[in-house]
Amino acid sequence: RKQTMYASKLVSLINLFIFIGVNVNGYSISCGLRQCKGSNIVCPQEEACNVDCRDWFACQDAIITCPDGNYDCTLTCRNVGACWGATIHGSQDETATGKLMVTTAHLQGTSGANSAKKSLKVNCPANGDCIVD
Repeated sequence: RKQTMYASKLVSLINLFIFIGVNVNGYSISCGLRQCKGSNIVCPQEEACNVDCRDWFACQDAIITCPDGNYDCTLTCRNVGACWGATIHGSQDETATGKLMVTTAHLQGTSGANSAKKSLKVNCPANGDCIVD
């Protein structure tokens, strides 16, 4: 019985590491179909952060907080509804130079692309670059 319990916990941990990963370019989270809908995603401090919303409503109404300091933060919306109503907060550290990049460029020319971009709430960093395309 203990082996079954440990196996179940191991499978849960493996799924978590597939969902949230750390790579050489900083912290990354990849959200599939409704996976991060309504979530509060707080990027860890002291490393770059990449949030990839790759499917329908993946990050709908999510609140994403970027790291403070000189660390870049990227939000990628890969589907018209992926980031609908999401809010992303850039660093408010006035001495920081980390930039915030929000990309919906691959949605251009698709039905609803402009309204999807308008539904995003982007709070640009206090000092770093802010790029929304």
